[in-house]
Amino acid sequence: MTVAIRPDRRKCMQTHYRFEKGKTPTDRSWLFLAASLAMILACLAAFILWPAWPPGHALAFSSGMIADEFDLAEEPEWGGLEGSSKTAERHMLRFGEALTYTIWLHNASWSAVDVKVNDPLPAELSFIDGSLTGGGAYDSATHTISWAGVSVQAKGFVPLSFAVTPRNPVEEAILITNTATIASAQATFERRAWIVQVPESGPRPMLAGSYKCASQRFLGPGEVLTYTIRLNNNGTTEALIDVSDPVPVELEYVADSVTGGGLYDPASRTLTWNRISVPPGDRVSLTFQATPAMTVEAPMVVTNTAFIQAGELVLERRTWIALLPESPVEDPIPPQVNRLVIGDGDVLYDPQVRLQISASDNLEVSWMYLREWELAASPRPHWRVARSSGWLPYQPEVEWTLGSSSGVHFIGVWVADAALNLSQIDHQALDFASLLLPGTTVPPGGLVPYLVYYPQGVEVKATLTPTQGNVDLYVWYPGNFLWPDQASVHPDTAAEEMVFTTSNDGTYLFLVHSTEASTYDFAIAPAGGPRHDEAPLEGATSDLALQSPRLPSSFVVEPLLSQAGLDPLGSEEAASPQGPYLTYVPVILR
Repeated sequence: MTVAIRPDRRKCMQTHYRFEKGKTPTDRSWLFLAASLAMILACLAAFILWPAWPPGHALAFSSGMIADEFDLAEEPEWGGLEGSSKTAERHMLRFGEALTYTIWLHNASWSAVDVKVNDPLPAELSFIDGSLTGGGAYDSATHTISWAGVSVQAKGFVPLSFAVTPRNPVEEAILITNTATIASAQATFERRAWIVQVPESGPRPMLAGSYKCASQRFLGPGEVLTYTIRLNNNGTTEALIDVSDPVPVELEYVADSVTGGGLYDPASRTLTWNRISVPPGDRVSLTFQATPAMTVEAPMVVTNTAFIQAGELVLERRTWIALLPESPVEDPIPPQVNRLVIGDGDVLYDPQVRLQISASDNLEVSWMYLREWELAASPRPHWRVARSSGWLPYQPEVEWTLGSSSGVHFIGVWVADAALNLSQIDHQALDFASLLLPGTTVPPGGLVPYLVYYPQGVEVKATLTPTQGNVDLYVWYPGNFLWPDQASVHPDTAAEEMVFTTSNDGTYLFLVHSTEASTYDFAIAPAGGPRHDEAPLEGATSDLALQSPRLPSSFVVEPLLSQAGLDPLGSEEAASPQGPYLTYVPVILR
């Protein structure tokens, strides 16, 4: 055996074992133990003799064992660079924005390593001149960035970075993969980073969930009905809205009945509201009354249309009633949902839940229809339907199985009475819960969102434990749609843990993000919810309330809510179901 000590490193750098071919396994084991003991004693001697040791010299201990040889000082297969990585400063990118990639060269060995790096840029990205660090070069012909002869000292780090911007805007979100090839004398391997280019529109108001309804669907001579225009802003910025509503010629406006600061112009027979402010997640109701302007001999359908405008966005929302020769015999008044609650808290570990539903009607609620949505992160953030119940007999309590995906789930309910009048879906007919399943998988660049309602002053603990790969945790406080308020980001597979005290009442967004295919377990305590507002007051700010952003972060994942909307009400998937009947107003169409 030969042990060589390099005093300038205080490490046994060369340890050679030679065993005779004829020795038995037992003989070899004893010889190996003896050799190991000799090596340890040699290392101790080197430290003891260190002050008087001549620089550049080695101390060797030898024994007479010969034959098979192996070297404990041999470097690993990747030359100590396996800890190198590549990152993007944030996950999402829009046209016109810049983003910086960083390649982190980490040398875990005890020797300096010369490294060469090639990074062909994806076709979707353009290199930004002057952004290159570390002595690299950009070749416009091959659209490739390269570094040659980068020296990474023993146990050292070297960052290499550059900036890019999207070549073109996109209409749908796209996943962009950027791959760097890292090469040394010992090994060649790849490191990747994923980003998503999203459409240019950022945080914005979303008014698609706005609707118009009438207090009754049949109107007899001399009767008065109330029209309601419900402005629902499911977006993440304030909406300033103008509304106009021409009164049909078959109806007369009831003087002084308009609410919300509206005005009635008798000449044009039009009601108008100007610059109505609707904060993010809020809703505003505008109402007026009307009465028949004529007597009809047979049922007549009357359509009333409201025009809702916010900037360049113009929506039409209409509702239908029937004028009757006489007062209606059957019930014309629709029921309403007072409240829907999912389980006992917002954090769930079991998809089996109990729904509590409260609905009312002037007579009796007979039917209900349940729909569940999930917040999907790809190919762009959007609300998708997980399942629907179909029409069921109305029950105040229902057993329900949530969809199989971890993350936030919304459930909404419509109800109908025996006369087949159908309710509108609104915030009081909607609730959410977050399902935390063990062994949740997330693809490269994936995002899994969780929503939890907390009152002010609650100490919250979130623990994210990866079982494969590497995942990071971000938290946004109520109403913050810019930088995350809290972040737990580790470059390895260590558990992410976060503890904070809630600053105000509202809904908190927890977002799990991974740059590689990963599996994790997640826990949040306490369970939070349910929301306290059984029936929100008109003009009251919703639970997803407006707040100013707090803690900027160097690594940002934009919250999905700014693109998908705060809840499913603004999505195409929130349209009212076909009722438990053949036609909506059968008396009119016969």
